[in-house]
Amino acid sequence: MDLLIELQAIPGPSGDEGLIADRVEACCRAVPGATVQRIGEMVCAVRGKPRVAVLAHMDTVGFTLAHDRHLFPIGGPAPEGDEALREVGG
Repeated sequence: MDLLIELQAIPGPSGDEGLIADRVEACCRAVPGATVQRIGEMVCAVRGKPRVAVLAHMDTVGFTLAHDRHLFPIGGPAPEGDEALREVGG
């Protein structure tokens, strides 16, 4: 659960999931005997048999500040209005 909370805290709006993929890759490389391949922002890890594939989106819903202080969502789902926002970058 701690790892999931840590991953959720890493900024990764759609199209810019590199930091999350870096952390997932590091976790996979720490598994003894795992073979890890990175293709862009996709991480593939293989260890032993039977082989199991785990596929998941790594992006988070992001916003960018648009005209007249309007928040424009990046990715989905659509915001409902009570979301906590965290500023990332400058």
